Amino acid sequence: MNLQEMIDCYVQTLAKVVGSEEDAKKRIYNVSCERYLGFGCEIDEETSTKLEGLPGVLFVLPDSYVDPENKDYGAELFVNGEIVQRSPERQRRVEPQPQRAQDRPRYNDRTRYSRRKENTR
Repeated sequence: MNLQEMIDCYVQTLAKVVGSEEDAKKRIYNVSCERYLGFGCEIDEETSTKLEGLPGVLFVLPDSYVDPENKDYGAELFVNGEIVQRSPERQRRVEPQPQRAQDRPRYNDRTRYSRRKENTR
């Protein structure tokens, strides 16, 4: 599926609960087609419940900002049915920073298991 087909799918999905593709295009403010698949849109709680019940919709989440200070999202900006390119400065603010290996959680840390055994004695 190419980028335009994914966007069309998002618009058609939202149109099922808001009534028209034109209205859906106006309500969608971001789309994600690379890191994860989904879109952000302005809808009320009743409409979100209807959206959640559609086939192919895995879940509906409340807004979360990548850059809360500027109310910016990590996905592509979407305005009236078109992806809008960010300025380079704005793009840098929302791109995730690479993690260093030592910053990631380590699931092979055995010390917590030995501590748990000690506490059960």
